[in-house]
Amino acid sequence: ELENAKSLTRLSEKQFDGLKDAIRQLQVENEEKTALNERLVENAVAEKEKMAEQFNSMNDMVEKLQKEISMLRSYNKKSEKGWFRLPNSQKESKSTAAVEE
Repeated sequence: ELENAKSLTRLSEKQFDGLKDAIRQLQVENEEKTALNERLVENAVAEKEKMAEQFNSMNDMVEKLQKEISMLRSYNKKSEKGWFRLPNSQKESKSTAAVEE
């Protein structure tokens, strides 16, 4: 029986050592995957920040262009009404002066 108990003890110790090795290996894999996950999250966040900056820049540009379009439309309407119309040439001024005489 003593030999049987010693044999069981050795077998238990081998199983225990095998489990410790498996745990160490799993811990190493976990650390590697955790580091990879952190890098992927950092990259994703950096990419989203970059896209948000580009989006904000594009929004600013759209707003600026809309204001410019509005200003040009306003100018166009005023010029059609003659508010900014100037004589095209000296002939117009002379013909206007001839009609007045």
